[in-house]
Amino acid sequence: MAGHGKRSPGRSGLPDGIARFPKPPRNTFYYARKEGLVIFEGEMQLQGQGGISLLNKVLDVAQDLKTTRIYTGAAFPFPISHKEPSEVYGAVNKEPLRDTLKKQGLKLMEGGHISGLNGLMLGFAEKRNIEGICLLATMPQYAKEDTRIYHGEDRKALFRGQTG
Repeated sequence: MAGHGKRSPGRSGLPDGIARFPKPPRNTFYYARKEGLVIFEGEMQLQGQGGISLLNKVLDVAQDLKTTRIYTGAAFPFPISHKEPSEVYGAVNKEPLRDTLKKQGLKLMEGGHISGLNGLMLGFAEKRNIEGICLLATMPQYAKEDTRIYHGEDRKALFRGQTG
């Protein structure tokens, strides 16, 4: 499984009837020094110990760069139509950050859970004394199960949520 590191692929592809491992997911850091902005983008939610290891490496980089706040972005499956605009909800790891979200006109996610690394990032960042905000853009619940359905409004809404 060269190229997959600690992650075992969950399936093989069958292009032309020949079984092949998929390409490993790409994880990329972007850094704008002048703005003091670091963006980390992962193509896949890693599970288990591999995901925790990746999460800790991201936080190591954040600490090396003296980061004081981390934002994560996620889709929030919601009972809406694909024709409806996305709304942005937020969750935080420190109480004073709730006011930050409210000032931006964002709704607080006051129940349920945030799955995957987006949710875990808030807890792990808090242990390292880094503020954490997770922005969650609503998307049609039915689109969650069907990857052929693209709902770009959720991504646009996340950026509107971050920039006000």
